[in-house]
Amino acid sequence: MTISKLADIFANRVKPVAARANTLLRVKSDTQTFYETIVRAAVERIVHGLDDALDLSALARGAAVSPLHFHHIFRGMVGETPLEMHRRLRLERAAHRLANGNASVTSIAFDAGYETHESFTRAFRRAYSILA
Repeated sequence: MTISKLADIFANRVKPVAARANTLLRVKSDTQTFYETIVRAAVERIVHGLDDALDLSALARGAAVSPLHFHHIFRGMVGETPLEMHRRLRLERAAHRLANGNASVTSIAFDAGYETHESFTRAFRRAYSILA
């Protein structure tokens, strides 16, 4: 699956504010459109930059809003924070590599951004409900 296809899949997870009116304050349609645009762009940047460290300030600057406001918008529309999405996507990519490759767990763990294979194993077990 290509990176642009992944970006499209995750960009489509952005939920319209009107559909969630019972959990969020109603906003003007222009504001809602702006929020959807900046969140889609951020999702795309996250997907394309999985190998880089996530910089919330850079994402917020790209959206022309404060980091706190951006974090609130992103979480409200996507259902997870930018960091949670970044970690989840890295872990999903690692799971795919484990299932379809012959690389060692340690090298996959390092590629996924974990400092030790033990921390990768703990995160993997937590994410995929695997009992030790």
